[in-house]
Amino acid sequence: GAVTILGYVYVETDHALLHRLMTQTRFGKIVLSVFRNEWMRAFLICMFNFAIPVMLLVDLLRQKVRRLRNVVTCPEADDKFTPMGRRVIDDLRAWNWAMILRKVDILSFICILLFVGLKATYVFFSWLNYFLLASELDTLAMCGLVFVIGFLMFMLPIVPGTAVYLFSGVVLGFYAASTGRQLVNGIILGSVLTSVLKHVACTGQYFIGYLAGKSVHVQRFVGVDKVPTRAMEMILNKRGFALGKVCILVAGPDFPTSVLCGILKLNIPQMLLGTTPVIFVSIIPQVTVGALLTVPGNGKEYSAVATVFAGALQVLATLYVSYKILKTAEENYQELSQHREEHKQVADLTKQASYT
Repeated sequence: GAVTILGYVYVETDHALLHRLMTQTRFGKIVLSVFRNEWMRAFLICMFNFAIPVMLLVDLLRQKVRRLRNVVTCPEADDKFTPMGRRVIDDLRAWNWAMILRKVDILSFICILLFVGLKATYVFFSWLNYFLLASELDTLAMCGLVFVIGFLMFMLPIVPGTAVYLFSGVVLGFYAASTGRQLVNGIILGSVLTSVLKHVACTGQYFIGYLAGKSVHVQRFVGVDKVPTRAMEMILNKRGFALGKVCILVAGPDFPTSVLCGILKLNIPQMLLGTTPVIFVSIIPQVTVGALLTVPGNGKEYSAVATVFAGALQVLATLYVSYKILKTAEENYQELSQHREEHKQVADLTKQASYT
């Protein structure tokens, strides 16, 4: 929705005015740098790939209608497209399509992996439930096994945290029901176990990022010398439960967010403190959904409500984080854009890449 609004503003606003706003104000420069990023352009292509040729076709038909109505002025008389459409085409021609399409392939591959991984996870749940039931493990051994498997799932970039929470609810809920205990016991046990597991996994992901962050190429990839990344770092460095910090840590994708914290070398206790609200926002609701799914005929309505709630919260948190990053970047632009000695190698690598 936000991208559509920005697109409408782009095509309907006077181009000269928009250019001045984007090049002469701090906020405009930040927004411009974000949308000039090749990964952002690749993301836009993934989201609106079919809409681009449709838009061009509609603009072509619009120009023909304008000719029939004799409203075409002399400078644009021989052009197949309207002035608005021509601006879009000229901007698209300036893109580095070879690099952008490579990144489109990467993003598409990641989406396929996430989709297949999520489906495979549910198949794995079904097999594991009956395997554990046949093994006749006690409660302590069962919790240990769930913890180890859940930790390994968290360490896989393609597995979302939601799959781990559902996994804990399904397995421990099924275990509680099959051993004559109440389902609520499995939900409580799963929520406590998964809460501890989440914080341990965040620490493990942090150290993956910490070690990977020693590479200059990795630092350049995440843009440690760029204003938006430094603005995010400033937000994450706040102590306690600052709203922007909590939104990034809770609503952001599990593996990339914690790995980024490691690359930026943030304070681990403060990172874990900001992650704690995930217990109430995601872990308890989704563990409950997982446990209810093991009971025939139950959990469908609650699952739908939890899914809608999680989706709405994700959208709101993402919009707030985007606003907070842009606002922080605008208010602290001078500080965030200054040269840092620890990023000298990253800047040198960027210059070298621009010459090749």
